[in-house]
Amino acid sequence: MVFMAPETFTNPSPQLTGQTDVWALGVILTWIVTAVELGSLQHPNLDREDGRDFCVKWIDMYRAFKNKVPWNRALAKGHPEVANILDKVLAIDPAERCTASDILQADWMRVTDPAASASAALLEKGTLLYNLRTFTELSALEKKIVSLVADHAPDAKTALLRRTFRAFDKTNDGFLEMSELIEGFREHDVDIDEAAIREVFEAMDLDDNKLISYQEWLAATIGPKVLESEGALQACFRRLDAEANGIISRSDIERQKMLWMVFEITAARG
Repeated sequence: MVFMAPETFTNPSPQLTGQTDVWALGVILTWIVTAVELGSLQHPNLDREDGRDFCVKWIDMYRAFKNKVPWNRALAKGHPEVANILDKVLAIDPAERCTASDILQADWMRVTDPAASASAALLEKGTLLYNLRTFTELSALEKKIVSLVADHAPDAKTALLRRTFRAFDKTNDGFLEMSELIEGFREHDVDIDEAAIREVFEAMDLDDNKLISYQEWLAATIGPKVLESEGALQACFRRLDAEANGIISRSDIERQKMLWMVFEITAARG
């Protein structure tokens, strides 16, 4: 209940949207600040007594939202940068609320963002570029298999790749365009020409929609070491073993190829 947006709380037939999620992020950010400064989790639109932790009454929230009570800026006293973000996140009118992408672009959010430094460190090693070039040599089926294994790789093997993807994704929409991939490599002075980048992009774009999803990026960049992860291999095996009999048959492979084909057609049609 404490995370519900005003338009959700006061509407008998609410619709969950991206803006309701943004409001919930605002409540969480307020909690982080008040936990550090006040030692308690405070709801942004209630006074300190009524809005403490999860001990929030339905009627208090209803009155606050019904009367369009603005969020309490005093809760972020001493943190003007955070208060400026919350002004936009906790707007009562969802039309005036910022987007998740706007939040990520705020200076305060980007100061300690590890994505840029992580991507630089990873690209300096040269293994990412090697993995990408190797990926282009695989057949379509081999790429799908690697993608399945990569989906179940442990976080320790994907953290740097995830942060590098974030650093390349300048629009924060969860996808990489060709221009973003080119710009990302250029920013880090990676020795690869544009034609090679385009070849790599086309190889990564498994569903041929001119965009690279994080899953596609992960499959292309994680490298052969992912095949050393027993847990990831077991998960991939179970995914392919449609009959759950401990054996992958030709029919299992054909069935999975059909599912991939249906998925790609569906994705292409939006």
